[in-house]
Amino acid sequence: MIGETISHYNILEKLGEGGMGVVYKAEDIRLKRAVALKFLPKGLEAQEPERARFLQEAQAASALNHPNICAIHTLGDHQGQQFIDMEFVDGKTLRQLLPLQKMDDAINYAVQIGDALQEAHSHGIVHRDVKPENIMVNAKNQIKVMDFGLAKLKGTLRITKTSSTVGTLAYMAPEHIEGSETDARGDIFSFGIVLYEMLTGHRPFRGEHEAAIMYSIVNENPEPIQKYRPDISSELLHILDRALEKDPEDRYQSVHEMVIDLRRVQKATSKVQRPVPSDALQPEPAPPAPGAMKKYSSKKIIRSGIAGLLLLCLISVLYLVVRTRPVRLNPSRTTTALRIPFKAINYASLSRDGNWVVFPAQDENGKWDVYWTNVATGKATRITQESAFWIMSADISPDLSQIGYDCKTDPNSVWAVKLCSSQGGPGRTLLDTGVGPVWSPDGQRIGAARIGDYQSFSAPSASGKYEVWSIRPDGTDKRRELIDTVSIARAPLAFSWSPDGASVTWVRNWLEGYGEVMVRELASGRERQVTFDRKTVDEVIWAANGEILFVSDKSGILNVWTIPAGGGSASQVTEGGVPVMAARISDDNRTLVYIQSEYISRIWISAIDGGNPHPVTFADALIREAAFSPDGKYIASASAD
Repeated sequence: MIGETISHYNILEKLGEGGMGVVYKAEDIRLKRAVALKFLPKGLEAQEPERARFLQEAQAASALNHPNICAIHTLGDHQGQQFIDMEFVDGKTLRQLLPLQKMDDAINYAVQIGDALQEAHSHGIVHRDVKPENIMVNAKNQIKVMDFGLAKLKGTLRITKTSSTVGTLAYMAPEHIEGSETDARGDIFSFGIVLYEMLTGHRPFRGEHEAAIMYSIVNENPEPIQKYRPDISSELLHILDRALEKDPEDRYQSVHEMVIDLRRVQKATSKVQRPVPSDALQPEPAPPAPGAMKKYSSKKIIRSGIAGLLLLCLISVLYLVVRTRPVRLNPSRTTTALRIPFKAINYASLSRDGNWVVFPAQDENGKWDVYWTNVATGKATRITQESAFWIMSADISPDLSQIGYDCKTDPNSVWAVKLCSSQGGPGRTLLDTGVGPVWSPDGQRIGAARIGDYQSFSAPSASGKYEVWSIRPDGTDKRRELIDTVSIARAPLAFSWSPDGASVTWVRNWLEGYGEVMVRELASGRERQVTFDRKTVDEVIWAANGEILFVSDKSGILNVWTIPAGGGSASQVTEGGVPVMAARISDDNRTLVYIQSEYISRIWISAIDGGNPHPVTFADALIREAAFSPDGKYIASASAD
C-alpha cells in the first residue's frame, strides 16, 4: 500500500503490524497533517468478529479525550475496506525503551499510563490488553496509550467466545486466565506487570511455555524485584505488591488509588536531597541465628497484664530539675508518683508544657474512658463518654483543646481513632482504622498506626504491613505517611513525629522477636536504622531537642533510653526494678511521664465454705504459691518483691 492514495490519504510508510491490524503512516491531503491509518490484516476484512472488534476499538478510543490516549480522528471506508484514522505518534513503543535506566522516568511514565487508564475506566471502558507494545512514548516524553481493539465497553455484548482468548497472555490477570468476568482491576494487574518491567526489563511471572506462564500468574508470587533493583523504595514496592495481588478484592480497587500513591512517590523523588551525615548511615547487622533471641515480646505480656491481671499501676512523673541537652540521667532529678484511682490504665501522654497527663483507664464496671489529671493536683477528670471495651492510648493536642484516642467499642470491632474536646463530650470518628494516635508538632495533623491483624490489637492495614496514616482534625486530607514492608505484623504500634514534622520514627519488628528504632524522611522516603541492640522496644518519642527516647530492655528490664536521631550511643534515662512503658516528654525536656506496672497479690484465708475471708499478707509482692505447714501455724509462699 505504500505510495498509494486511499480516500484522501497518501500512504507513506508501514509503522507496524499485529494480530489486530496493520498501521501505516499517511498524509491527510485535506488537512496537511501526518496521521496513522490502521487497517484489518489481509484475510480478516470479511470476518464479522474481527470487523466488530475493529469497530469497537474505534468507538472505545473515540469516546476518550485525554493527552495520554492516542486520539481517534475518524472511521473511514475505502472500497469496502474499513480503516481508523488516528493520531500519529512520533516516538517509540515502551517495549523499545525497556528497561528504563532512571527510576524517575519509570514513575513519570507510570503516572501518565495510570491517568490514561483512569480516563478509560471512568467512561466504562476496560482496555484488556495493557502491555508495553500498546504504549507509545513521543518525542516530548509523553505517554500515549493505544490499541483499544480488545477493549470492553460497558453495556456491550462480549464479542469473543471466552474472555480467556483475548489479551496477551504474559500480562493477563489471574481471573482473566481462569475465565472469570474481568473488570477494571484486570487492567490494574496488567499495569503492575508493565511497571515491574519498566523498572527491571523483566516480567514478574515467567515460564518456558504458555502453560507455565499461566500457572505462574495464577499461583506464584512475583519474582522479588529487589533482585534487579535493590534501590527500590518501600513505597514503590508496596504499589507493586498491591497491584499484583492475585485476588481482585485485595488489589487496588481503582487506578486512581494507584496513581495517588505513584504521585506521592514522584513528589518524593523530585525533592532536593540533603546529604545525610556519614555517622547516620550505619550498616544493618545480619539477623541472628534462629533461636538466638527470645520468642515472645515482653510487650505482649505487659499489655495482656494491663488488660486483665494488673492490680496496681502507677504513673510516675520524672522531673529533670536541671535542663539537659540531650536528656541524660540526672542525679538531682525528683520523681513523683501520681496516685491514679484505677486498677488498670493504658498508654498515657503529656501536655507540651508538662502540666497535664492524659490517659485511658478502666472503671469499676470494666469500661474504658479517657481521663486527664493536673500534675500538681493529681485529681482525675473523665473526658470521654465512650464506656468502651478498650482504649489503648490517648494524646492531647499542642493547644490542649482536643484529645485524640483509639477505641475498640466491643470485642469484635476494629480499632478506630476518635477525637473529642478536652472539655468533654461525645467523640467523633476520625480514622475508621488505627491505633496509637499522635499529634503532629504543629497540631495540624493527627497520625495513627495500622498493621495486619495481630490478635486483639487489630488495626488492619490494606497491605498487611505496618503503616502510618495521618489526617487533619476536621477529617480531610487523609494520607499514608509510611509503609514498612520489612517489619513483621506485630506490636508495638508506636511512632512519633520529628520536631519539624518532616520525619517520623517508629519501631521495626523483626521475626526473631526484637525491635529496632527507625527514622524515615517523609518527603524523600530515605530511612535509616538508629538502634542496633536486638532488644525489645516498646515505645519511641522524638523529643523537641532532637533526641529520640525509646523504651527498651537493654538493661534487662524495660526502661527509658535516649539516643541522637542521627544514631550513636544510647543513655539510660530511668532505672529501677519495675518495667517502664508509655513514655512522653514535655517540650522543654524537663518533665517525663511514664507508666510503671507490676503485679501485686495477697494471701487470703477463709473457711472451706468461703466464710470469714481475710488477708494475711500486705507487702507489695507477687506471690505465686502458698501452702500451710503440717501443723497449720505457718504459711510458706514463693514471691518476688
